[in-house]
Amino acid sequence: MMARDDVESLLKKLSLASQNFDCARIADLIREAPTGYAPNGEMADLVWCHSAPLEESSDSGVR
Repeated sequence: MMARDDVESLLKKLSLASQNFDCARIADLIREAPTGYAPNGEMADLVWCHSAPLEESSDSGVR
């Protein structure tokens, strides 16, 4: 179990990395944290990977 100060420090680091869109840093922090987390492969943003691309309309109404 992590001490409260350690949890708060980790959350601050995760928040900063998130604000900076630093996905590599976020992944490193999660892997290095003493949480018992053990990834079973590469981390991926499944929402991004499975989102449908925006469809372009041939008649957008903009001329």
